[in-house]
Amino acid sequence: MKKIYIFFFIILVSNVTKSQQLGFDSAKTLFELNSEHYNFAHPMIPIKSSDDIHFDFIGKSGDVGSLYTYGQDGIYTLSQLNYLNAFNYILEVVDFDNDGLKDLLTDFGIYKNTGSNNYVQIFFQPPFYIFLGMTDYNKDGLMDIVINTEDFASGKENLIILKNKGDLKFEEVSIEKLKKQYRTLTTYDIDNNGYEDLIFTVTGIPDNPASIYFNNGNGGFITKEVKESLHDYNPIGLRVTDMDNDNDGDLILIGEDNGLWFFENKDNFTSQNPTTNPQLNSWYDIFMLNTGDLNNDGLQDIIVATQTQTSITLQCSKALGHFTFDVIKPIGNVKGGVFQYFIRGNDISRNLHVFDYNGDGKRDIVFTSGFDKKQIVFINTTLISHTGDSEITFEIFPNPVTDILNIRTATGFSSLVKIYDIYGQVLISKPVLSTSAELEMGQLSKGTYFIETTDSAGNTSVKKFTKI
Repeated sequence: MKKIYIFFFIILVSNVTKSQQLGFDSAKTLFELNSEHYNFAHPMIPIKSSDDIHFDFIGKSGDVGSLYTYGQDGIYTLSQLNYLNAFNYILEVVDFDNDGLKDLLTDFGIYKNTGSNNYVQIFFQPPFYIFLGMTDYNKDGLMDIVINTEDFASGKENLIILKNKGDLKFEEVSIEKLKKQYRTLTTYDIDNNGYEDLIFTVTGIPDNPASIYFNNGNGGFITKEVKESLHDYNPIGLRVTDMDNDNDGDLILIGEDNGLWFFENKDNFTSQNPTTNPQLNSWYDIFMLNTGDLNNDGLQDIIVATQTQTSITLQCSKALGHFTFDVIKPIGNVKGGVFQYFIRGNDISRNLHVFDYNGDGKRDIVFTSGFDKKQIVFINTTLISHTGDSEITFEIFPNPVTDILNIRTATGFSSLVKIYDIYGQVLISKPVLSTSAELEMGQLSKGTYFIETTDSAGNTSVKKFTKI
């Protein structure tokens, strides 16, 4: 009889978190990059290892497409990717044609995985697409591609989705024509309607640092401009996450001179009142941003990289409540240097990842240290206090799951149930106030996920499940 093993872990959350201090070990080198690795232009993208426990990394290092595979002894083995028509960097790793092999989305488009580290470029017509990222905008189970095209006469750009029709055939869907220039892209279901929205930092329009394209679920998008005049504001990156646990996406922008600005989503950004935070006012020269719950208290903490001419400093600030933060804490320093902030189509924050690297239930900081030419990790050593806590007893089934995940508890859920990916990104957030619920998993791609629940006593627990 075939045996099925189901693995899960419980995270106990402290009722008193303000006294907790975030802690990290010194940087540990996972592997050396190519000696010709070029600053932050070539991030290493983490992907799950074949054992579905550890992590491999894929990217371009030097002039070589590289796969670093985790070994049983913790030592990474380098394999070279085989392809013609070189690309500059990898944006995403995803199975575009659902053949069970992970393809590459690069600045030169799709490279189809044909097995044994061999890749074949898929050519597009016209050939001057600028590739920005991906989204399954129509929830058909096929990943679509977000691109733009340039109009050199006006200096503006066209925003387009390449709709995946299967068998690596794509159809253009126009989103916006010749209004602005598109920079960093992220996707998030901001309005919680079940469809991913597109969020960009943009240039070309005064007092318009960002634009949101709300996916209406019928194949169209509704544009909402983030219209704020911020002194010397030049947005270079953004993050969208639920900062106040109200089941929608809030916006964080970073700029070269003005640190972090928070935009709370009160009404899908019809009203906008950007704020800074007194504890974070000293954060300048930020060029990378990420978020993650570093102490398992249900709040999103802030992780940034700042720079001088010779060094990069990774820092964090613990969330004390909704949009309130503790003092800034250093994580570690790495070698720095002069580099370009924005690389077309490539959010530089792809070098900075926040996920549970070592499987201990706490999110770690994984970083492509381009000037050191190393892939490194800062292991999270935060002590998770659970004085007075109790464990939630709840079930999830089936596991693995294909379409519907059932959750059930005797004590009753009392808050949002959240689904995270392995990098800490909230993908699904649903209010559940009963003893059971059904969660639709059809929009998730195959892989490992975590479900976080809260019971009527305020205790929080997390379990791991697999989508097949």
